[in-house]
Amino acid sequence: MLESVPKKTYCLNSTIMRRVFCYIVFIMFVFSCQKESEVILKEIQHVEKIQRITVSDIDKLSNELDGYYSSRLSKELQSDLKRVSLGKGKTSMFSENFSLTDFANVSNNNSNVYQNNPPIDNDFFVDVYKVNYNTSVGGQIINTSGIVIIPVFRNPFNPLRILSFQNGTNTEYSLAPSKVFVNGNFLSMAFNPDKVLFAEAIIMAKLGFAFFMPDYIGFGDSEGDAHPYYVKNALVDNTINNYYASKALLDKLRVRYKKDILLAGYSQGAWVTMATLEAIKRNYRDIKVRAVSVGGGPYDALSFADRLLEQDVYERPFYFPYAYLGYLDYGFIDDGLSGLFNAPYDAIVRDNLFDGVRSATEVDDLLNMNVDEFFTPDFVSNFNSSPQFSVLRELLRENSVDAWTGERTDMYIFHGTHDNWVFPSLSKELYRDFVNKGKRNIRYFPIYGGDHITAGIAWLLSTKTGFYYHYR
Repeated sequence: MLESVPKKTYCLNSTIMRRVFCYIVFIMFVFSCQKESEVILKEIQHVEKIQRITVSDIDKLSNELDGYYSSRLSKELQSDLKRVSLGKGKTSMFSENFSLTDFANVSNNNSNVYQNNPPIDNDFFVDVYKVNYNTSVGGQIINTSGIVIIPVFRNPFNPLRILSFQNGTNTEYSLAPSKVFVNGNFLSMAFNPDKVLFAEAIIMAKLGFAFFMPDYIGFGDSEGDAHPYYVKNALVDNTINNYYASKALLDKLRVRYKKDILLAGYSQGAWVTMATLEAIKRNYRDIKVRAVSVGGGPYDALSFADRLLEQDVYERPFYFPYAYLGYLDYGFIDDGLSGLFNAPYDAIVRDNLFDGVRSATEVDDLLNMNVDEFFTPDFVSNFNSSPQFSVLRELLRENSVDAWTGERTDMYIFHGTHDNWVFPSLSKELYRDFVNKGKRNIRYFPIYGGDHITAGIAWLLSTKTGFYYHYR
């Protein structure tokens, strides 16, 4: 006959067994996390700290930003931004608590240009890292890079919010994000729209964001490779691989971060951002996106081309050959440049037009803003009907970003009403299509009076403020 186990002894043994079980589960969990981390770290080929931005440097940048915004926005946007609205007289950006007017309205006594600008903690500085990783385009593996900007001596109990930021069109090697911060180049740059972006990246890191920014293919460590300017899959993969490499760096540095991320981009970067968001929803279930803010994007490539060819004068003629050469260089199209550009521009486009040294303005100066003089009559008149251009039309269609169903991420779309480089109708149509597909947490903000540059400044300010107050 079996002896009965005393109740007290049974409870004690049961408690011990539960503790042992929990300990084993914990050890297995830690081991699995370490194993997963090792796999993720393989995404990084190389890591390098390339610059430390000190507290005094950040103070100087903040003052320079104030002066720059005062001079640009007060002269070009102040009066028009007072009328910022969304349909029925609403003036809110990310909420009804603040608006573009709040921080774009410069008073007569030259007070702070953006009154709701988030407070900057001056107790810590910022480090800039370069990450190196592999990506691909057209089946070709390319080694490229990006930057990660994080605050130092931050509160370890307050995890950072990851913000992946995709920059706009660039033609200069020296303006690749990783090149800007090498050898102190950034701090010595003249203050212009390019420096504004990188200065705000520093400020956003100070505000509690882990700021990721990829070097697009053709820049940074992939300098010399052709830039796939309007090749959607290539730049989406570039952005996703930069995200994984950058997140692995945070893990290596033992930086705590929130699991859901933010996405933002302007101009070309807006198109890349929206394409990346769609790819994440379809193929990357491990990445959770909390909100996205985009501005001035050429989302529908085919509509963009149609509208361009309808113009008498187009102020940014280099956009089209930049896209076309990307298709040509990576084998997506093989019919050369015949039939598109009039002489002498066909030869100019072929002759290393995008050499990584010329600025966008310098490239434009070699071309022609008059559409009928730049493009051939056949291309202007028969782009949509001639079989000769069917492959190009299909490429532009495939590389467009269309609205999709089931999108739950908070979404904010901006566009300057006076943007003559990227047509505002492209943003309006994307917004309308999302709404027609049932999306409700989406807002469209026309930036009244804003051209492509000044609207970009206004978008950057509102994105920084909105993300800080509502998503940090």
